[in-house]
Amino acid sequence: RWANDAGVELEAAPITPAQVAEIQALVDGGTINDRLARQVFDGVLAGEGATAVVLGHESGQDACDWAFYVPDLVEAGNLVLAVDLNTVGDRRLDLDVAAAVAEVRARGAQRVVAVGASMGGTAAVAAAGAPGSGIDAVASLSAPGSFLGADALAAAPAVTVPAVFVAAEDDGDAAEDARAMADAATASPSAEVIVVPGAHHGTRMLPGTAEESAEVRGAIDALIASVQDGG
Repeated sequence: RWANDAGVELEAAPITPAQVAEIQALVDGGTINDRLARQVFDGVLAGEGATAVVLGHESGQDACDWAFYVPDLVEAGNLVLAVDLNTVGDRRLDLDVAAAVAEVRARGAQRVVAVGASMGGTAAVAAAGAPGSGIDAVASLSAPGSFLGADALAAAPAVTVPAVFVAAEDDGDAAEDARAMADAATASPSAEVIVVPGAHHGTRMLPGTAEESAEVRGAIDALIASVQDGG
């Protein structure tokens, strides 16, 4: 599915055809289910570079929701990890983001930018506010102030890295939440709020067909560039 969503041939995906066959055999034999099989793909790093981008998805989606965007980030010279956030049981989503950051750091990333959509944005901001987070910049798209144990609004005052909070003006409380988190991020050297026209939510602001796509993508690109430049 990842390869289909990303629009790439299986041979270009970050997993070999032989590994795909092994995973499919496990699914066919009932050893693992389809969701666990997808997590094998989604947990695999794409691209390479000294800067890593960790992507957190919105509620009701999984890491495949970022598939259309991952190739662009890879082409720009980034290491990318789109994670499946675990919403089952008593979970704190920010800990999933923290684990992803630790993974890319362990694989050699010198800089890490966390980007999240909706609940993924909440998790990213909350993770960025933790001591020694390993996150160098953070961007949230349509993130609520808190979700499933991750409290971005409470963590915002402890965010000491550049941050961008993006929302569509007609997307419920998203713009209000974005402004509240940015206002609370008093220790950040740059806490920018971007409110775009329309009602698109999360990753729906990124495809080229969205009027706000250029502005939102540009903000994320600028955030990544500022980290790469040491800004």
